[in-house]
Amino acid sequence: MSSRKSQKFGNYSPPKEDSRRPLTRQDTIKLYQTAREWPDIETELAIRVLLDYGLRIGELVHLRSDWVRKEYHNGKDEEFWLIQIPKFERCYGGKGEKATQQGNQDGLDLHRTSRPCTRCKDRSYKRKVAPKINGERRPDHGWLTEEQAKEYDFHPKSARSADKVWQLGELPETAETARKLKKFVSGQKYEQWPHQSNSARTRLNKVVEEADLTLPERPSDTGVVPHALRHTYGCRLVEARVGEGIGMKQMRHQNADVFEWYAQVRGVRTFNALSNAVDSSASLLHE
Repeated sequence: MSSRKSQKFGNYSPPKEDSRRPLTRQDTIKLYQTAREWPDIETELAIRVLLDYGLRIGELVHLRSDWVRKEYHNGKDEEFWLIQIPKFERCYGGKGEKATQQGNQDGLDLHRTSRPCTRCKDRSYKRKVAPKINGERRPDHGWLTEEQAKEYDFHPKSARSADKVWQLGELPETAETARKLKKFVSGQKYEQWPHQSNSARTRLNKVVEEADLTLPERPSDTGVVPHALRHTYGCRLVEARVGEGIGMKQMRHQNADVFEWYAQVRGVRTFNALSNAVDSSASLLHE
């Protein structure tokens, strides 16, 4: 995996791995359009949800139908789509053993059991046995009560991560993404996203290859991992001139300095400063 020396932006250090860096606007458009035309709805939605709502991969693969809904907005006098990441949730994403044991000859549903996935099972185990460090619990679960930690399988990265993610303004494609997502997940067993992280990564790789992305400033063998699409979503917020406060709330991020990096990646602040400051009086075509 290719990596680079990381430059700090305040208290934020961008990922060193090229595969986690945001896509250019041109590559984002190519990837999005290729996903929209993909014949498999799960593959299409895996990419569209990450680009339109900036979810983490762990949130996507645990997504339930009741996380996706419309809510009335007083200021606009209409309803908008949102994805509500809960504080904790059941997980039914465990894998089956063999097709013959599951009574499934084609092997398509081996991932569906009533048990939690390996990630949630391991996290649950660590919650129960991890010792306190300097009198405090591990940061990945310290915001849960003991009862919640024992009873529920999935929880997001932090307490701040448990929040609403709204559709991007009145962009019709982001509303379409949520509508299709709601319908798709509602038809799955347990009304939960049907596959786990490895499947989502494989689907992303196929679409990236088909889209023939440019991926400038990267070695030719560098791929794209799902978290790169979350960073790309952050760049979309900066390009849309969403303020840092709202941007942090949408991304449910704890460090505002990440937006300094997004702005530099897309050259947004330089362009905005020049476009706002330079008027026709600066032209060399006028005396």
